[in-house]
Amino acid sequence: MATPPQPPNRGGDPGTGSGISRTGLGQSSQSDGGSGSHSGLGTGVGILPPTGTHGAYDGGTGSHGTGTHGGGTGSHGTGTHGSGTGTHGTGTGTGTHGTGTGTRGTGTGTHGTGSVTGTRPPLTRVDQTAISLLDLGGGDRPPDLTTVGGLKVQHLVLMSSTLLVLLVVVANGVASVVSTQRQFELNAAASTTRFQDQARELGQTLSNTLSLTVSSALRDNSFGPLTEVVASLVKANPNVVRVQAFNSELESVADSDKAAKLGTPLGRPATKSWVISTFNGDPTFEYQEPVNYGSESGPGVLVLSYSAAELQRQLATLDAEKQAAVREVTLRTAALAVGFLVVALVVAMVLARRISKPIDQLTHSAMQLSNGDLSVRVDPAKGGGREVVALGYVFNFMATRLTLLLDGARQRAALERDIQVARQVQETIQPTRDPFVIGNLRVAGVCVSADACGGDWWTRLQLDGGRIALGLGDVTGHGLSTSLIAASATSGFVSALRLREASEQKADVLMRGLNQTMFDLARGQHQMSGTLALIDSQTGAFEIAAGGHPPAYVFNRLTGRLSSLTARGSLLGASSEGTFPVLRGSLKEGDIVVWYTDGVTEARNAEGRLYETQRLTQALQRYANLPCEQLRDAVLADVNEFSAGRSQQDDMTVIVAEFGADARFATAQPG
Repeated sequence: MATPPQPPNRGGDPGTGSGISRTGLGQSSQSDGGSGSHSGLGTGVGILPPTGTHGAYDGGTGSHGTGTHGGGTGSHGTGTHGSGTGTHGTGTGTGTHGTGTGTRGTGTGTHGTGSVTGTRPPLTRVDQTAISLLDLGGGDRPPDLTTVGGLKVQHLVLMSSTLLVLLVVVANGVASVVSTQRQFELNAAASTTRFQDQARELGQTLSNTLSLTVSSALRDNSFGPLTEVVASLVKANPNVVRVQAFNSELESVADSDKAAKLGTPLGRPATKSWVISTFNGDPTFEYQEPVNYGSESGPGVLVLSYSAAELQRQLATLDAEKQAAVREVTLRTAALAVGFLVVALVVAMVLARRISKPIDQLTHSAMQLSNGDLSVRVDPAKGGGREVVALGYVFNFMATRLTLLLDGARQRAALERDIQVARQVQETIQPTRDPFVIGNLRVAGVCVSADACGGDWWTRLQLDGGRIALGLGDVTGHGLSTSLIAASATSGFVSALRLREASEQKADVLMRGLNQTMFDLARGQHQMSGTLALIDSQTGAFEIAAGGHPPAYVFNRLTGRLSSLTARGSLLGASSEGTFPVLRGSLKEGDIVVWYTDGVTEARNAEGRLYETQRLTQALQRYANLPCEQLRDAVLADVNEFSAGRSQQDDMTVIVAEFGADARFATAQPG
């Protein structure tokens, strides 16, 4: 419904233009003009600002009247911004910056004459250096890199390279030392084995030589000559340090050691064996050989002890050689370590600089980017490795994409502002949620858009003779384009309805006019389903015409009867020629009528099942005792409960009308 233009607030008479506000039907401010600048409230489709001086919001010809800010002598009259009586008015006075007479705005032009379809002016590109990435929702400011702790990449490369060289050199040195020690241990073990084998061979030879003498002495118990034999054997062979003979009771009967006490037990079995022992504090090898001399108690035993001094000398020599070799390996390893470290440090410094330089450049460029300089680009340095080169290409690509994203964000912001204005316009031209009462009829309706703007619309208009017109439409799709078409169709429908004589206010005539308007607006790109009902609020007599719209449901509170009002007609906007048969009838006391769009019955739940008309009629009967506005809200609540877990996919509109004497005094009842 159009709103009368407000009186001009800066001079001039109200104009005669019919320009349209930024996104469709709307009211301008009437400021700064001659005869009613910005004064028209038209019915055209001024979707976007046209070109021309001060052409925003209304379009048309002429800028603020034919007299630009005044028709006197000089700018704004001779008394520019005068401080006397009638400043910016029609009076005269003495101006602060001059004297003379002049009125601010005495032209007679109109700002916006007729319906104008504007074109969007090009977006002004903001200087990139003034753009902040915070436009995308970042923090308060870019991070301060001086507070970032830790080592630089080049330092990390130096440390890691040095540590790696140290580990390699130390590991090599340890391996060399261990290998040298192992070699000397093997040599010592070989010398020991060789010495033992020689002693064993000597013991075997001597035992074979003495066995006859020892067995005869043991058999004859003649131990004196045996003692002399073993003593002479020690004197003759310097490697043999002691010779002992034991009888079958394993008691000593002859010993080359004069200090030894005869009769001392052997202390171990009389078997052939080889053991390590000591004699006079020196290490010895003892070779034990059994001697069978025919005793029933068992064999005797011959024990030969050999000096290990030669072996000790050899082992000492090997140990000294080992220590010298270990020292040599250690010194050589240390020298290699120093040399390798020097070379590694030089190479690491060169590599670290080669790697860290492009990274530093990337960091610097990234900080410039975070500060809003979207023109910054990097030259992918080849010295940083394939990953750094790839990172440079990615950075440049990201900066380019970010520029495009910011441009898109600005355009989206502008579009969102347009959408917000369109939504405000759409909400302005549609009735409020409050119930409307006329005669015996009470009406309440609401549109719930799936997006910021919707393609559903509804209107109510009081006509002469106590009649009311209820209109409902659903443009295919939803969003800004459909909302603009819906708003334009609504405004055109309301204007056409108001301009027609009472005799021409008929459902089929109005539907044909709405169909032609829709066809002209959408140009075949959109269609619309719609319903128009003309109801006598006193008698309940109605006539309904529809175009491809679901039928309304009627439920009588008194009888509990449910029926539908089906009016079939062509889809609006499909062609300029459409037929719209009229359904006539009369509402009865207690009747409740529900009109709706298919967004209600086609709502889906989480399983994908439709709400459908059966559940709608069940909700109508369940909440029939409520006033129309509460019944409307209860139906929408039932749809939302059914669709819980799934977002709204289409616009939903519900209109509820209740007829009867009590409709005028309906109040909320327990439901």
